[in-house]
Amino acid sequence: MHLHHFIKWPAANEIPALSEEFQQWARLPGIIGAMDGTYINIRAPEENQKDYNNRKFHHSLILLAVCLPNRSFSYTFAGFPGSAHDARVFRCSDLGAITYDNPNLLFPSPEFHILGDSAFPCTPYIIPALKSSMANTQKKRNFNRKLSKIRVVIEHAFGDLKNTWRRLQYIHAHVPVSW
Repeated sequence: MHLHHFIKWPAANEIPALSEEFQQWARLPGIIGAMDGTYINIRAPEENQKDYNNRKFHHSLILLAVCLPNRSFSYTFAGFPGSAHDARVFRCSDLGAITYDNPNLLFPSPEFHILGDSAFPCTPYIIPALKSSMANTQKKRNFNRKLSKIRVVIEHAFGDLKNTWRRLQYIHAHVPVSW
């Protein structure tokens, strides 16, 4: 079995049903996935250790992922050092490149989007949560609450992943530095 049997972007004919399922959760139309990054803790590399220090002061790599309502992953991208910002990881990923350069490969129409937290850029196909300083009205706070109801699925998917594959909680391996 190849990885693409397990992690695959939904086909165009599957997207409307995914959007409907997400819409039932928070009454937000057009959502086809939730995106976030998580840390995979690693042994400190011999070189450039500070690059791998994340905001929690652990050495790590970043796993960027998008998941579906059933917590299955539809996209993954891993390997950036823990100090990298989610927005940078996204921009450097295949998903970021396609979203900017040729979004019709992933999104059958402009009515479909993926959700992210406030770390991600706002684009025609990415809807981020508002930063707390910007969520200064009840309407904006309600918007963030609706997004949160959907985005929790990616947090649960990461929890499922790390609980199923306990090795991902800490990897004691040599990390080649290629940045």
